Amino acid sequence: MIVTLPSSTATKLSFATPPILPEVLLRGGLPRQAILLNLPWDELLEALAVDLSPYEPFFTGNLLASIGNPIQRQSSLGGLGLKVFKAMARKACKLAPEPLCLTQNLAEQTLLEASSSLALCDFQRLYASLGDTLHTLTYTGLEQSSYCTVQRLVALLETAYACTPVEHIILEVLSLPTELVLQVSLAMLKRCPKLRLTWRMKLQGFAPHHNQWLQNLSAILPESSALANPWLQAVTTIFTLRTLRKVQPQFLQASVRLGIEIETVCTPENEAFLSQWYGFVLGVLCPDDWKLALASASPSLAKTTDLHPFEATFITLARQWEADWLETSAWQALQCQERYKQAVGWEQAHWVLAVRTVRQQLEAKASLGLTAFSSSGLAKCQAGSAGSYLNASGILGGCEAFVQASADVTSTVGGYGAVQLAQFNALAIWQGSAATLMRQLSGCASLCGNCHSSQYKLLPTQWVSLNSWWQAWHIQQGLLGNTQQHQNLQATLPEFVGHA
Repeated sequence: MIVTLPSSTATKLSFATPPILPEVLLRGGLPRQAILLNLPWDELLEALAVDLSPYEPFFTGNLLASIGNPIQRQSSLGGLGLKVFKAMARKACKLAPEPLCLTQNLAEQTLLEASSSLALCDFQRLYASLGDTLHTLTYTGLEQSSYCTVQRLVALLETAYACTPVEHIILEVLSLPTELVLQVSLAMLKRCPKLRLTWRMKLQGFAPHHNQWLQNLSAILPESSALANPWLQAVTTIFTLRTLRKVQPQFLQASVRLGIEIETVCTPENEAFLSQWYGFVLGVLCPDDWKLALASASPSLAKTTDLHPFEATFITLARQWEADWLETSAWQALQCQERYKQAVGWEQAHWVLAVRTVRQQLEAKASLGLTAFSSSGLAKCQAGSAGSYLNASGILGGCEAFVQASADVTSTVGGYGAVQLAQFNALAIWQGSAATLMRQLSGCASLCGNCHSSQYKLLPTQWVSLNSWWQAWHIQQGLLGNTQQHQNLQATLPEFVGHA
């Protein structure tokens, strides 16, 4: 599974001027000085202190020959559309559902826990039992996992690809070595030809804030992840992946199959500069998608019907983000039209729908009160119907909050069961009697009252609703049909962007 690197060559990388940020992003008070534009590629990397020279062998060598032959598997009929239709039909007929998406936590267990982490053979049995509707598989907790090596991670992803109809695998990354990301990407692009692989970098803002945020998580991260500047590590990985997609002609449609996302959570700590961060991400980092999530308010503050400042900031950014996508399609100026059409489509339309839903829930909270907000907004939750969560102990449930609650003996909700006790038959647990009872609490349990989860309430499980499906279709038509271009602008680099 290991990619053999050829000898390094002193090749000078040359690129055209990076994409330009369209004028629309300066609406709504987005500060011009926070957006870096019109710098040649080399000057851009130098300004950000990004050094790509250690990775030139990936850009100049023929690395695919050393990875192995493609994995053969049965094609998935109809793609996501047919899967969603089947899920809606099963729901209408009151039949046991099959998961459309699975979030899997790979974090290792502590010594205090009885269950050990699952082995690769266990995952093989589990994946083979999931049915034929799984579309999106998201992995979290990589930094805490024994699978955080090239060999083990590639073997795990190949097992999921071979045993399930999954079409999109997302790897959420806090801090991983860039070389590991490159080697895994190369192996998956060659070995799994029909798979879309996306690296989701969880960046919470500029370097000082993000590095401090990650330092606060140091208790749960291994010492190997304690980098001097993890923000710079993540940015280097982003530019390395972008470069790889440009210079490796062997990857047919590699820009579509190898995705780059950035996820930011709006919190009270970062809401003051999120407008600047928004402009910087779209104008400098240029990922395929920027996902804006919302942190839950603390229990002591959640009962008020007034919007907190960070919630109001989320609404402002969500409206701006929707306008940029739906009204003027800002990404059209950042990426070529054909790649845009292939890379986003339904998934991007659905994320717009997800952000819109959270914004509408918050506005209902402020205008109609918490009771109306809870009864109307949370009724759309599809956790347990199409969205599933598997923790590192092997407990399967509808969402992470329910699975965590299963460890509390006083809780009235919880996970659906342990896959070890079911002989790793995940679908048997998913369709069992305990799941049927717990599924009725999705969206109306006490622990749902402050839920803003973008993973289990909104992505891509919300498509199980026929109304949401129809709305997403109209959004998609707007995204794919708008090709308007915008005038380029000039801006300068703020001093605080690249360094802690």
